Amino acid sequence: MKLLFYAINGLGMGHLNRSLVLADSIRAADPSVEIHLVVDSPHFGLVEEAGFAVTKFPDRRHPLGYHRGRERRYELLPDLFEPLLESYRPDAMIVDFLCKKALFERVRSRGVQLAAVLRKQRTSSLRMLRMNPGAGLVDHWLLPHTEDEWGREQLPGLIGDRAHYLGPVSRGIDPEQLEMIRKDLRPKDGRPLLLLTIGGGGAPESRRLLSGIEDALVRLDRKLRLVLVYGPNYQGDIPLDTILRNPSGVEVEILRRRFIARLPEAMCASDLVVAHTGYNTSLELRRTGTPAVLVPLMSTGRDDQEARAQALASEGRGFVSPPESEALASALAKALDEGNAMRRPPEVTVDPALQGRLLLDVLSRGGGRG
Repeated sequence: MKLLFYAINGLGMGHLNRSLVLADSIRAADPSVEIHLVVDSPHFGLVEEAGFAVTKFPDRRHPLGYHRGRERRYELLPDLFEPLLESYRPDAMIVDFLCKKALFERVRSRGVQLAAVLRKQRTSSLRMLRMNPGAGLVDHWLLPHTEDEWGREQLPGLIGDRAHYLGPVSRGIDPEQLEMIRKDLRPKDGRPLLLLTIGGGGAPESRRLLSGIEDALVRLDRKLRLVLVYGPNYQGDIPLDTILRNPSGVEVEILRRRFIARLPEAMCASDLVVAHTGYNTSLELRRTGTPAVLVPLMSTGRDDQEARAQALASEGRGFVSPPESEALASALAKALDEGNAMRRPPEVTVDPALQGRLLLDVLSRGGGRG
């Protein structure tokens, strides 16, 4: 079997991370399956490092501007894919996003099965899904949830019996990598280690959190280290590492990184995580068990980050805060004081081959359109 993954990435990295997790699970289940990924963001190096064949398309951020460029890219996609469809001849294509009808028609015209990853979204976004003419061309809808999380009665009617529950799709924790990251990041003098991540770094709203965190740390009378991860989509140069001093002379060390490839291990090694509540980040917080200060993005359209943040807080895993410095300082103080009580043991990584076999079973059934 030959599989083609298309991971669309704009603001964050969730689509690519999920595609890599699914591809790796298939490789674990059946190494004879050929896997090829298409990436339209600067992150193709992650695919190469994972050992998969990759084709790099032009970045989604077209020179005409994000929105106009995005629409033009959709018009060009069928022609961009044509040489790969001709030379590679996949049996199925898995898309972690709903594309335009023209590409899906081109894929279907070659007899290629079409599977789309669909995670739980706001009700208004699911209504829009029903109006998308490309949705009717999808053979299989792959849900990165359990049925308890998102019951069949809540699914849009157009999905019907084409929906398949894969269970949570997120990166596991490698014990060897965890130990290496602990040695690299944790202070030798026992100061608390804080990790701030803004996901892919492409959301303009994230700048409010970046500007608020330093003022918040100055307000705290605590000696600590902050590792600030800007994300590969962050627009601009990354500032140098700094030492902040509050009015009492207490030092806060800030290490700045554009990207940490093994972010779940970095979360696990930290005493506290400060983060938005994207789908992947929320799963990884649960998997690592690290306490968190949760700053949901309010402008991400399909995403209901506020609901996820409140769910994590209700489980005793952290505190929800707006990005302004005074509120952040208060949430940080409470989280640091209660950190040990909130920390959960890291979850045992599920055998990826189980998820891979489930996915291969779905694809072996052939087209499922009604």
